[in-house]
Amino acid sequence: MSENTKAKTKDCKSAGTAFEGSSPSRPTSALSNEVAMPATLVSWIDAPEWLTVAEAAHLSGFDPDLLHEIIEDGGVDAEALGDRWLIEKESLREYQEALVLVAGWRS
Repeated sequence: MSENTKAKTKDCKSAGTAFEGSSPSRPTSALSNEVAMPATLVSWIDAPEWLTVAEAAHLSGFDPDLLHEIIEDGGVDAEALGDRWLIEKESLREYQEALVLVAGWRS
């Protein structure tokens, strides 16, 4: 296993608990059935450089199925690790910024 893959595996494992207990498509509060607050700038900063699809869904607000389509289309930098995909956090941020720019052009 290369050093780069080991680092990604470590990020993936350490990040596994960062968003534990929340569903990627509809995060809920641990104290009630209320919908949790969306990811904040602090969430983005604290997130690992390589995100699982569930973590990326939590941070971005995208549905996991949509993230898989974005990966397939090459919209974000992602690598397969076994049967899981890891998405580079910076490329996900850039993808979201590009969507904002495109939406601005249409207005």
